[in-house]
Amino acid sequence: MKLLVPDSIRRLRLRAMMARHLVNWREVWSAYDVEALPPPLHFRTGVTLHHTPGDAPVFLFFEIFANGCYRRRLTLPVAGRVVDIGANIGAFILDSAFHQPGLTFHAYEPNPESFQTLERNIDANGLRDRVTPFNEAVTGRGGTIALWRGGGSLAAGAFAADTRDEARTIQVPAVPLSDVVERAGHITLLKIDAEGAEADILESADARTLAHIQAIVGEYHEDLVPGVMRRVDAALNSAGFSTDSSGGWGRETLFVSRRLIPRVE
Repeated sequence: MKLLVPDSIRRLRLRAMMARHLVNWREVWSAYDVEALPPPLHFRTGVTLHHTPGDAPVFLFFEIFANGCYRRRLTLPVAGRVVDIGANIGAFILDSAFHQPGLTFHAYEPNPESFQTLERNIDANGLRDRVTPFNEAVTGRGGTIALWRGGGSLAAGAFAADTRDEARTIQVPAVPLSDVVERAGHITLLKIDAEGAEADILESADARTLAHIQAIVGEYHEDLVPGVMRRVDAALNSAGFSTDSSGGWGRETLFVSRRLIPRVE
């Protein structure tokens, strides 16, 4: 039987995590407590996370920075190129860049508003020489796609349930994974959070393209595309990866893939 944590205990834990990680935790907590927009998050490490309405900064704080959802599933490489597909406002990049100063990044974010905030966070944290941003979607094909933006920046994507609401969609440029690999060269770690497009992205790439990738960590979204993890697993296994998907639920279910055979030089 699943035990429910009392709300009072959960709130105490959340506030304690803020106090541990944030210089301005009192201001952030006060805003969060009344469901108001918090100020920029100033971490004790020196990292600053800027955000705008709709960016869910407190959720990003707990999941990526405090709980280390990606770092728990896959140890970050010490050096090399990391490609972030679905970079949003840059939380994963800021967290990874702080923990491993030897990493450089290519960041793909198609939403124009999120891309502006991503660039602001790159500059605010002195990462312009380590992060190359691209205001593009990565999909199964090049050209343009209709991007739905109705559910906050974290939910923006081509596979959202309300994509038929044309008032909430815009056309954005898109590139296939082969272009991403050509720009980056060898990819030490590929992170994917593409809101349902993860299988299309990986299935579109041939074996030679995938051979330039050492490891992959990503979210899969069965609620948006039923059977998507089965397709991801098949595409990667055929290219020489071993894939492990977590047994979680909802939108934040993760998979990790590691290369079993040598990459192409």
